[in-house]
Amino acid sequence: MDTIRLRIEQLMRAQGLSAKEMAERLGINASTLSNILGERNKPSLEVIHSLLKQFPQVNPDWLLYNQGEMLRSETSCPTVIKKSVQKIVIFYTDGTFEER
Repeated sequence: MDTIRLRIEQLMRAQGLSAKEMAERLGINASTLSNILGERNKPSLEVIHSLLKQFPQVNPDWLLYNQGEMLRSETSCPTVIKKSVQKIVIFYTDGTFEER
C-alpha cells in the first residue's frame, strides 16, 4: 500500500536529500521525521504545510492522495517572487520626510 511516508521518501530521493537534510529544510527535529518515516507517527498538518511550502513544485494531490504526478505542471506551479527593500521613506506630520 502506498502511504504518505513512501511519497515523502520518494521526494527525498528525487531531491537527493538525507533524512537529516529533509528535517532541516522542514524545520523539524530529525527524530520527528524518523518517527514519520518509521510509521510510528503520521505527519502533522504543520509538517505537510512546511513540506509543500519548501517544495512548491510538489503536487499536493500526489502527496496527500497519491493522485497525479509528483511535480506540478509548469502552468500550475505557483511563482515565488523574492523581493528586498531598497529604501524606506518616512513622512512626518510636519510635511518633511527622511530617506533611509
